[in-house]
Amino acid sequence: MLPRILWLVLAAVHVMPAIALFAPTMLTRLYQVQANDPLFLLLQHGAALFAVVVIAAVWAAFDPGARKLATVLLAVSMISFIGLWIANGQPESLRQIAIVDAAALPVLAMTRRRRRSACHGSGRRVALLPRRGAATGSARTLLSPLHPTT
Repeated sequence: MLPRILWLVLAAVHVMPAIALFAPTMLTRLYQVQANDPLFLLLQHGAALFAVVVIAAVWAAFDPGARKLATVLLAVSMISFIGLWIANGQPESLRQIAIVDAAALPVLAMTRRRRRSACHGSGRRVALLPRRGAATGSARTLLSPLHPTT
């Protein structure tokens, strides 16, 4: 459940710039660029790419198979912006975006945490409880991978 919540938080972080694809007036509000400026078209295209990031994060929330690709997409998006922001003298007008991206990076890192197996590193998972539909038995039967009876 926690990974799903983390991925949805990451999607939410990127929703505002993605909405600008469907509400272009937000581009003027967010970036102070007028619709007649040629940069407006590039920002609109950027909004489309943010929509891809949002879709990837939502997809990853519900399909663990999509998480590797989503991790790469989100990491490239956030790290590249922070790097470009720093390389360009950290413009004050974009500071809040950089802060949000920097705050979201640990959230992204948390999505990659893996749980330890019950047998602590041997590579084998041990069933400590019977599987659904399996007949219950003694503790020795349930722990048989740890203590073979043969």
